[in-house]
Amino acid sequence: MPERRPPRGESLQLLPVMNLVAMLIPMLLLSAQAVHLSVIDSSVPGIVDPDGIPEDPGLQLSVAITDQGLTVAGVDAVLPAANEAAGPTLPCATAPCGDVESYDYQGLTELLARVKDEHPDERSVILVPEERISYEVLVKVMDAAREDRAQLDGQGAPRSLFPQVVMAGGAT
Repeated sequence: MPERRPPRGESLQLLPVMNLVAMLIPMLLLSAQAVHLSVIDSSVPGIVDPDGIPEDPGLQLSVAITDQGLTVAGVDAVLPAANEAAGPTLPCATAPCGDVESYDYQGLTELLARVKDEHPDERSVILVPEERISYEVLVKVMDAAREDRAQLDGQGAPRSLFPQVVMAGGAT
């Protein structure tokens, strides 16, 4: 079979191919790190047989996250007050909470550290966010509930508070 060559004096039309390559390379470089996945270790409440519920359910510590602030609650337990005026509620700097930084995460960590001092065997906390609470607020509340970075344990690591975070249905 004879080999096909372009006639003399005629050049190959490579400009469309070069344009395509010039467009694809930047697009591939931009999309190389566009998808970044992270995993946040948390649990969701499970379905339990009513006969299998223990006699003493424990503290059942919960943190309600609303646009007015953070409220810490427990079942059949007297929790320490965040301050004398608000009780176990940590209001936002400006109500309603306008942005991620308006919540009092350090105050939440301090309050949960006092709860941990009174209930050292407790390991879980239930987060109850409203529907409109942003993902960043949830992550910061999880971080504040899991460990106290201001206090170090014997090995120099942050003090563990409530490492088992359970997400519950939103408050209305």
